[in-house]
Amino acid sequence: GEWEGEEDDPSFVSTSTVTSTIDTSSTATPQLPAGKLKPKQSLGQNFLKDPNTVAKMIRAFHQDATRDGKPLNTIIELGPGAGALTDRLMENYGSDVLQCIEIDPRAVEILNDRYPDLLVYHEDVLQVNYPELAKQQGHPLVVIGNLPYYITSQILFALADASHSGAVQSATVTMQWEVAQ
Repeated sequence: GEWEGEEDDPSFVSTSTVTSTIDTSSTATPQLPAGKLKPKQSLGQNFLKDPNTVAKMIRAFHQDATRDGKPLNTIIELGPGAGALTDRLMENYGSDVLQCIEIDPRAVEILNDRYPDLLVYHEDVLQVNYPELAKQQGHPLVVIGNLPYYITSQILFALADASHSGAVQSATVTMQWEVAQ
């Protein structure tokens, strides 16, 4: 079921590259503040609810982002929304490493209240200059996000373009099945 804390994919094999210091167990994601943050169809929002999905994303992200053996200096989360991934990323990496880009002012407010030390850019992920952001950070970016349906392709193209210029090292994203096909 959606809120059980056990692995739901019988074919999933844990890799040894994920260090024991990274918590990838599945736990219930936070409850949305009552009346404060319902998904907006106009933004294509779909908030993660399944803790197994969050745990799988964290595992895949960590494996991909650390495959070269270098430490993670900056993680960029695209569209954190209600913070299901953000909570786990903060637990594992902290506000010194994690930064978020969010267009929805309601989500920005919730994240700022929950994590006062977390840098949350109130911007459109399609308008971000990823090469400039990487230059400011002094190294290529590692990106994670649950992408909104209607702009998934544009985000992937923006990240691919940034990757070709060396600004993005890796990107671990989820998208709706219809887009992936």
